[in-house]
Amino acid sequence: MQADANSGGSIAQSRFKPMSVVMLNSFRHGNLAAKSLEDCIRTALDQGELSPELKHQISNHVLIGNLSQHDQALLRILEDAIQDGCIRVNHL
Repeated sequence: MQADANSGGSIAQSRFKPMSVVMLNSFRHGNLAAKSLEDCIRTALDQGELSPELKHQISNHVLIGNLSQHDQALLRILEDAIQDGCIRVNHL
């Protein structure tokens, strides 16, 4: 692999951070939980169903607290979608 002339490192190193650094930065800034919450809500919206597993994961995020305004908006969207019948809650 050729070295990047400006930084002295490889091109790959100059463009991409190792996954551990990305995960650490996400965790440090509270984005890891927010991303997981958003993923859960997106999955429910895509499937049109809130499975017991997704409901449990979402509940855990709410119990942990420290939800950002973005997270709270996502929860309102989920609640509205359930009330409007766009997402059915699966009670297994």
